Amino acid sequence: MLQSALTGRPDATLDDFDYQITRVLSRPGAESTVIYRVRYRIGEQQVTDQLVATDAPVDTGVQLSLGDKTIAIWRHPADPALPTLAAACDPGTPAGVTGAPILSTELLVYRPLRRAVVEVVSGPAESPQTTYLKVLRPEVVDEVVRRHQLFADAGIGPAIRHLDPAGLLVLDRAPGEKLSDLLSAAQRGEAGPPPGPRALLAALDRLPADVLDLPAHPSWTSKTAFHTKLAVQTLPDLAPEIEQIGARITELANHYPGWRAGPHPWGLL
Repeated sequence: MLQSALTGRPDATLDDFDYQITRVLSRPGAESTVIYRVRYRIGEQQVTDQLVATDAPVDTGVQLSLGDKTIAIWRHPADPALPTLAAACDPGTPAGVTGAPILSTELLVYRPLRRAVVEVVSGPAESPQTTYLKVLRPEVVDEVVRRHQLFADAGIGPAIRHLDPAGLLVLDRAPGEKLSDLLSAAQRGEAGPPPGPRALLAALDRLPADVLDLPAHPSWTSKTAFHTKLAVQTLPDLAPEIEQIGARITELANHYPGWRAGPHPWGLL
């Protein structure tokens, strides 16, 4: 399948062809997407590519029939649903935004057809600056911008440095430490006590009141059935145990309604 996509010929073979699955993303009842790293030789040249294959109904240059499924395949970063991903992964793009020499770029997050985040470090080396390029589907840009501006105006989050309506936001790194990092460091004994309940409540009190008007972000417990089905699909040998755990979570969520009724309207996506 991968060699056919690369060559455009169904019976093609490439010299020294090899592949590795680097990630599998599957949604029960919806699409499955696989990211591959492929290697092959053209003449004397060794080539390494990253390919993405999905059975989602997307329009790309390569469509292959596999049994009763149609598989769409593209070469990263030409994601058909994220038109600005290629620009975000191009070192020349952040250079034009930050106006400083680029020290490093790293693709931190990539969910094909949905979103990506590229971390850019620029600088002088003695005082580097971190910038994030957030890649989005064009149809969700307005809503995400609204949320970022809401927090920036309240003095909580960083302002948007650059906006491309086609699906690219450029943001400075927010000041302070991530709560997850603080909790992990405290558990490892590498830091002092984690923030207490009063500090967490004070942080919540700083949120602007307008967040209550945002669409609610589903809580984890509201998606227990989805995650249970996904886990069973991934680990069928453990299906009874997984289903028992899912049922217990649902039982607890129903007994303590606050767990289930706890959507987070400040979640961005």
